[in-house]
Amino acid sequence: MLTCTPLLEWVADRVATERFKITRAWEAVPYLTRWTLRGARYGAAGEARPVFLHHFHRSDADEMHDHPWPFTSLILAGGYFETTPAPGWANGSGPVRRRWYGPGSLIRRPAHWIHRVEIPAGRDCWTVVLTGPKERSWGFWCPAVGYVPWRVHLANAERTGHGCGGGA
Repeated sequence: MLTCTPLLEWVADRVATERFKITRAWEAVPYLTRWTLRGARYGAAGEARPVFLHHFHRSDADEMHDHPWPFTSLILAGGYFETTPAPGWANGSGPVRRRWYGPGSLIRRPAHWIHRVEIPAGRDCWTVVLTGPKERSWGFWCPAVGYVPWRVHLANAERTGHGCGGGA
């Protein structure tokens, strides 16, 4: 299988203002590498909208989540399945939809969009992401629990191994 990873990493390392790996302490493989191509990772009001290059190394956490800002994502290489709530879903539980997005897919999402990204085994995904202004905090949607703010989810995961707490 042909991979774009070496070329994309080479270009990103030369044009980005920041490279940031998201790795949980208990996991050996990073979840995501993020290069900031424009703006600041946590841009203040009135600053240029941040543009990121994302390299997904693996799937999201098991629970669906939302975001602090609206965003537009262009898939450059690889792809992913996006899981979203279906009619009847509520507070982290219920039916879901699953859809494939491959190279060339342009995806626009509001901040409150609830989803989970799943990378097929042995694959990765590269995207360019343009974010809008920060609108809110964000978090995860846990079965039998509902909404869990991201900092609480992270603390639970570090303490119990599961972000929803207690292995829910």
